[in-house]
Formats: sequence, C-alpha cells, structure tokens
Amino acid sequence: MSETTSAAEPEIPFVYRRPVFWGDTDTAQIAYTGKFVDYMLEAAEAWMRAYLDTDWWQMLMKEQRGGPVVHLEIDFMSPITPQDALEVEVRIQHLGTSAITYHCTGYGSDRRLSFRGSFTSVGFSYKNSAKQPWPDDARKIIEAYQADCAATDG
Repeated sequence: MSETTSAAEPEIPFVYRRPVFWGDTDTAQIAYTGKFVDYMLEAAEAWMRAYLDTDWWQMLMKEQRGGPVVHLEIDFMSPITPQDALEVEVRIQHLGTSAITYHCTGYGSDRRLSFRGSFTSVGFSYKNSAKQPWPDDARKIIEAYQADCAATDG
C-alpha cells in the first residue's frame, strides 16, 4: 500500500491510492463486497496519518482512546478488479463533539466511479469507558481540512 501524500503537502481532497489484489476478489472475479469496508478504513487511516500525524493504533497504544465505528453505508456504482488502480478520496462529512464522519469516494482506473460510502466513528476513552471529545488541536486541523475541501468544490 502506498500513501500519496507527505506531511508537508497533502492533497486537497486527500487521495489514498492502492492496488486491487487478486486476494481482494471473489468468485465473480471482482473485488469482494466486504473489501470495500477495508478500503474505506485504510483510506481514513491514511488521511489521519497525513493530517493528524496519528493512526488508530497510536491512539489506542499511546492515548488509550479509539474510534469505534457506529454507522457505515456504501453504494456501489461499478466493479473493480486487479486490473484497476484504486483511488479513494477522503472528505470529512461531519465533525461533532466526539464523532467524525468520513466520506469516501472510490475510483477505478480512468477515474471510473466505483463506490461512495461513509462511516462514523466516535472518540472513546478506554481509560474512562466513555465518549471522548476531539482534542482542540486535532479539531482545528479537521475543520481547516473541511474548509479547504469546500473551497475546491466551488
């Protein structure tokens, strides 16, 4: 897997690139439905590394916090195969006090729309067994990213 950005100049919106492997496919010889959840989670975690300089593992091990997924939805537009280079665009659809909703748009080769999906995770303190708000520094970065993405849309 490769991430397309460095901490110095991440793309707006962020794009996660990854090959589609033979092991990702099912008996119909297209990417297996369940793999799309993996693609979305991988893309969001790559976004976290690029923008927040962290990932779910570091949050758990260093800060004893996590982000369990509480909602997930995906719409499929066209299949992808190992002949495709997958690109997943990540945007932040919503930022609440402790929840964040990632919106992912997946493209196959030639920017062919493959899927759209979103998932919401909630900040959670394993120390306190309770919801945990986003830290102020992370919130500022996320809000700036949302604004930068909105500026590219118009």
